[in-house]
Amino acid sequence: MFEPGKTVVCVDDRFPPAVTSYMKALPRKGDAYTVRDIIPAQGWRGDETCAVLLVELVNPPAPHKPEWGECGFSPHRFREVEETTEKAYHETTATLTL
Repeated sequence: MFEPGKTVVCVDDRFPPAVTSYMKALPRKGDAYTVRDIIPAQGWRGDETCAVLLVELVNPPAPHKPEWGECGFSPHRFREVEETTEKAYHETTATLTL
């Protein structure tokens, strides 16, 4: 499971129309994000699961359960960026911005 602060890449950005009607910010396949938190959630079938909150994307509470707070994303939509890849990316970016 992901930990806050880790970088993840979206691998699935296909959302049902119901989700796109109330979520303002959705991840895009291939884009990298930073995990803000992992929260308890309820799946579409009513099962208990967890959801990923991202630093770069903030959404309103679910209209059907506003007391639950912000809507998150299913972990299956992401894969963690390997630390060596993340470090190399940041080193390359730092070099290019100097």
